[in-house]
Amino acid sequence: MKGNKLSFIICFVVLAITIIPSGCIPDQPIAVKPAPLKIGLLLEGNIYDQGWDSLAYQALRKIERDYNAQVDYFEFKYQAIPERIREKSIEMIDRGYKIIIGHGAVFQDTFNQLGPTYPDVTFIFFNGVAHGPNVYAINFSPISLGFFAGMGAALMTKSGVVGLVTSYPNQLEIEGFKSGVEYVNHNVKIISGSVGSWGDRMKGKEVAERLISQGADILFGLGDGFNIEVINAAREHHIYAIGYIRDQSFIARDTVIFSVIQNIEKVYLQLVESLQNPEHKKIDFQYVDFHTGGQSITPFGDMVPLDVRKQILQALEDYIDGKLKIS
Repeated sequence: MKGNKLSFIICFVVLAITIIPSGCIPDQPIAVKPAPLKIGLLLEGNIYDQGWDSLAYQALRKIERDYNAQVDYFEFKYQAIPERIREKSIEMIDRGYKIIIGHGAVFQDTFNQLGPTYPDVTFIFFNGVAHGPNVYAINFSPISLGFFAGMGAALMTKSGVVGLVTSYPNQLEIEGFKSGVEYVNHNVKIISGSVGSWGDRMKGKEVAERLISQGADILFGLGDGFNIEVINAAREHHIYAIGYIRDQSFIARDTVIFSVIQNIEKVYLQLVESLQNPEHKKIDFQYVDFHTGGQSITPFGDMVPLDVRKQILQALEDYIDGKLKIS
């Protein structure tokens, strides 16, 4: 009798469950895992240049860690012609990358052309002009970067001759450097030579040696890979150098008086944060300078006198406050 009663209860429960309307059971939220952020980075040079491209690579890895992003990169090793840029960009797009960063001005034309064809992809490049709602240009201020390097060179020279080792003769940092030198001392002579490339280390060393033979006792290299050779040439001849793009004192601490740097990692992180905000505005990250914290000066080497440090830091403070105008 007890067995029949138990069977009846079980059957009743099963029947009740089957006829309860589904709407009476509370909906359980289903967690949808967001798609991973996928960022592809194209480098004009290589990740070991100890300058512009190596900083971009470090920033990419920081994004990978902080945002659990899926990242990839490609090094053109100074062979970034339009056809190859287009080929590698499309290759990354076909693999599902929705943000493509070209770390330099060389990517400008190709990205502007690809923008309308791939409206759901965000294209970003540095130092140029962007066209289209999904193409972005981030511009560092070369004039101000050169200006403070010029100040430091003019304040530290003993021979009255300072040397510029440029990648190309039309770099805007050159005009800034000249303005910085003249701001301190109109009598300081500036001599220069161009490498014709961002990364030709042998040519960079050759140009640096030539400037030293002409009396330069401060060198400022405006390149990527070859800056190592410029600083080493200065070290070998017991003169000073100024680092560029990143803190390059690690190359020769008794040689580098300070570096003018671009805080690329900070800019990359701000960029990704902004892009993930649906209300972001393009203008938020178009221009990068000392005002925005995207550029800065490293701590000075021990060889820099206190009065020189004070002059440079005061000028930097005046520039940020708008009291000093750099043309």
